[in-house]
This record gives sequence, structure tokens and C-alpha cells, in this order.
Amino acid sequence: MKSAKLLFVAVAVALLAAGCSRGDVEEITILHWNDFHAQNRPFVDLSPHGNRALVGGAARFAYVLDSLRHATKNPVALHAGDEFSGSAECTITKGASQIRLLNLLRPAAFELGNHEFDYGPARLKELLQQARFPVVCGNLWDKAAGAPFDAERVRPYVILRAGKARIGVIGVVTPRFGAVTRPGSKLQALDPAKVVLKWAKAIADSVDLTVVLSHMGVKDDRKLVERLPRGTVDVIVGGHSHTVLEHPEVLNGVLICQAGCRGEFVGELHLKVDLEGDSLLAHKGKLVRVTDPGKEDPAVAAFVDSLFNALDATYHLTEVIAQLKGDWIRAYGQESAVGDWEADVFRKVSGADVAFQNNGGIRKDLPEGPIRVADFWELNPFSNRLVTFTVTGAELLDILDYNAEAWSDILQLSGVRVHCDARRPRGHRIIRATLADGRPIRRGRRYKVCTNDYVAKHFYQYFGIPPRGRKITDLGIIDRDAFIQEAKRQKVIVAKTDGRLVIDR
Repeated sequence: MKSAKLLFVAVAVALLAAGCSRGDVEEITILHWNDFHAQNRPFVDLSPHGNRALVGGAARFAYVLDSLRHATKNPVALHAGDEFSGSAECTITKGASQIRLLNLLRPAAFELGNHEFDYGPARLKELLQQARFPVVCGNLWDKAAGAPFDAERVRPYVILRAGKARIGVIGVVTPRFGAVTRPGSKLQALDPAKVVLKWAKAIADSVDLTVVLSHMGVKDDRKLVERLPRGTVDVIVGGHSHTVLEHPEVLNGVLICQAGCRGEFVGELHLKVDLEGDSLLAHKGKLVRVTDPGKEDPAVAAFVDSLFNALDATYHLTEVIAQLKGDWIRAYGQESAVGDWEADVFRKVSGADVAFQNNGGIRKDLPEGPIRVADFWELNPFSNRLVTFTVTGAELLDILDYNAEAWSDILQLSGVRVHCDARRPRGHRIIRATLADGRPIRRGRRYKVCTNDYVAKHFYQYFGIPPRGRKITDLGIIDRDAFIQEAKRQKVIVAKTDGRLVIDR
């Protein structure tokens, strides 16, 4: 009996080895990136662990991506969205620069991000006609058409081949789509869990691996995993939250990946796929930092340089307009020097009593040194317009109280000084609040407020009080233009904060 059992084990091992040799296990590599935000030229990393290195840049990014394609087995390149918005090139061409760049980078699938809609759905449809790569998004519904958004060019999923493996890639965008895009479109994000489950079931018999290409943010990616039956998907390649996941997270057997933002990293995820069992046998993932200044893709470099030089001749992008003393570094959940300066400009230009600038409207950090025109195109790429309206002192106090609960898109402010405790319940967070000169905020008095039109169009989202038919006056001034003019006037800008916004957390 014992010898029979040993013979059975030996035969089983031999059959398993033979099966593997026939190709039942395939090795593939997912190369991924997200939230490039038109960062076509390298930038200085001012993050705490960035060592002020010059990172990213489209030409260097393309070189690293192509090198990994050649160095890895069965590579598949996936982009999780937000290619648009972050440079003069993208803003001036209304996204055309980035579609041309993606045609050079050749992603196997591209998920639409919310910033792809910065120039409107109609403009995006025009641009997608030029795209030479598959575009996916399964949960974006066009209410006016009664159909998925741009169903001719945007698919809910694609099935890709990597060696012998068949990979189903399902695209989803953030369910908060309406809150992070300009109001007015008839687009609605459907429940991502329901959409993923629908299409995962539909393609289950046709694929060996199911990947969700997500532009939702890592928190919503985790929620998606928890809502799906175990085994529905294998991998989530994510974006939107700009999260640096050095190695994949594993949640309920699903790998969750994200590669920061602005082309600083290429994600490299190696997988062993059981083709018979349609499952993952092993994985290994990391981020490859784009730092080597000596290696560039020549075709991408030529495109980026020629476009920038052509625009520079018209828009004077390389003109030095001021000197910055100290770094401008954005701060999440607290006051920042760049936020103070921009809010102060809002208040000065508008003649308002109080001004607010949302953190999300400030798109990069800027190191000490010369400030060029192009820097403000990158700091404030959305061409937001300045608007004004009035509030009572009681409403202003409500706004300051509500702002304490914000985090990533907190309002930077000018004209007031406030100390809040975010741990207290709403309505009781303010410890102290005055006007900038120390005078009290009088509840019955009316105050003129300036902000940008994006914030005003999401009034309750940012201020926590209803618009109530409030008159909002468009000043016809682009925020970036106001900043450029003020920087030229000041000539030297000192990066500093003055304690006007203190939030205990």
C-alpha cells in the first residue's frame, strides 16, 4: 500500500511538471502609471524624502517605460487616468499635447480620469478620435444621450494578450465624478462595484486574469474589494489619490497598486498566472523612480521640446518674472506659504474683505529661485476665474468652522485669522476667529468674499452653506494672470506663513 501511495505521488508530480512545461503557467508584467498631469518636463522633488532630486519628465519617463518593456516578460502597459492638466502645453492645446504624447507611449489601455474632462466632454470626444490606444471606462453614463459616455471609442473593458495569458481590463472612474469636475455636464458615474461585477462575470470565461483599471483613489479601491465577491478580480491598478505604493497591497486576495503622480514612478508588477485555474500563483511589485537625467527617449524629447519652444515664442514661458526666497510647498490640512500668497492676491485684486483658494487649485511645489511665467501655468493650470459674493459674519464663521474638517482640499485664506479644533463637532470647532487686523467678525455684518469660479460652482462642497440664490459676480480675471502680474510687481517673493490658519487635529 505504501509503495502504491509513493507511486501515485510520483506520477502526480510528473504530471504537474509536464503541465507546467506545456504553458499552464504564464509570467506577465504589468507596467503602470497614473496622474501624469501633463508633467512633460522634469521637476524638483521637494517632498520630505525627495532629496531635491530632478525627477520625471516625459522623455525620461518614456525611456524607463520602454526599457522595462524590453527587460520584462510579456509586458502590458496600463495608465490609470488624469493625463491632462498641469502644464502650459496641455492648457493651451486643450489636451491635444497629451494625446499625442500617449500615442508615443502606447499604453495597452487608458482609463479616463476626471481631469480628462477639464476642457469639456465635447473636447474630449474630439481628442479621442486621435487616440491610437484603447480607452476604457465602464461606469460613466451620459444622461443626455441615455448611453455610456462616447460608446464609439470608450469601452467598458478590453481583453489583452500577454504571452498565453488573456487579461481582462475593466475601467472605472471615481463615484465622486460630479464633485471633482466642472458642473454642467450630463455625465454621471455609476456604482463601480455593480459595474465591475457585471463585466467581470461577462468576461470570466474569456480571461485568465481580471484587472480593474481604476481612477477612484486607494480608499475607494479598498472599498471596491470589500464589496465584491472574493475571486471577482485579481488586481487593481489605481490612480486619482496620487498614492505612492512602493509594493502592492493585498486585500482579500486582490493586489492593489498605485504609482504616485506626475511621472515620478513607473510601477512594475510581475505576476505568475495559472492559466488552467485562472488565478494568481505569485506576485512581486515595486516602483521604478524616473531620475536618470542622461537617458531620454529621443522621439518624445523632440516632441516635448519642439512644442514647448513654439509656445514659448508666443507666451514667453521662460521669462523670469520674480525671485522666490524659500520654497513654496503645498500643505494638506494646514496653512501653506503658497496658499497664503495666492489668497492674498485674490483679496488684493478683488478688493474683497476675505479670500479663499482651494488647495486643489494649486498643482505643484516650487523651489527657491527664479519664478518663470511657465511656473504659474503649472501652479494654476485650470484657467479658473476670480469671482466675488457676500456673506454675513455668521455665515463666514460657519465657513471657517466647516473648513476645519477638510483635508486634501482645504481652503487657504486671506483676510481672517482662525484657530480651530477639528476634533470637535461641527458648529463648535472655532477656538478663535478674527479679521486679519484683529477686529472681531461681526455676525450681522456683510463681508465681500473672493474665490475662484470652480470653488463657487461647488459652493456647498467647499463652504458647507447653501448658495441660497446668492449673487456671484465673475470678475473676468484668470487666476494665473493675476498671479503673474503680482509677481512681476513684487519682484521678490518671500515664502512664509503667518499663523493665519491653525487647525488642531
